[in-house]
Amino acid sequence: INKINSYKFSKLENFNQFDFEPLILSNGVIVFEKKGTIKRFNDKNKIVWKSNFYSKIEKKNNLTLSFAMTNKNLIIADSIAKIFSIDINSGDLIWSKKSENPFNSEIKIHKDKFFVVDFKNILRCFYLKDGTECWNTKTDESFIVSNSKFSILIRDNLVIYNNSLGDITAIDISSGLIEWQLPTQK
Repeated sequence: INKINSYKFSKLENFNQFDFEPLILSNGVIVFEKKGTIKRFNDKNKIVWKSNFYSKIEKKNNLTLSFAMTNKNLIIADSIAKIFSIDINSGDLIWSKKSENPFNSEIKIHKDKFFVVDFKNILRCFYLKDGTECWNTKTDESFIVSNSKFSILIRDNLVIYNNSLGDITAIDISSGLIEWQLPTQK
């Protein structure tokens, strides 16, 4: 393996305690730093753009971000209850919303919607166009906040996800109603 280039990032606190996945593109990568700066690198390891949409107070919260990509937009959900969309080519903000609870899951996109789970085990469905919430479905809440990201899977017309209790729940994409649930064995 040949070293092509190196870049120094700001240190992420407790890096080994959370699931971090950069967004790998066909012609580069998108990553984030501790204070919420999002950077897009091209395949020659040069910064294409960098953007930060956090206030001075928000930057002090040891942010963790989750990414998902549509054709031309990057969808981001974070650990301080913000979701936003930015233009994948320029890094410009398209829309930003504040939710009730911080997010702790992958982001999955299906047609004109995206799905994310928050710390209260609520699966939330938002429209890609403007971040408006379509519906939400709550499962049992845990006393413990997990640092591990919850997984989300889309199969047919169902969103299937696990929560902090280990329950696996399937939700109808159109209605937000629970189709079935596999509770953790007690």
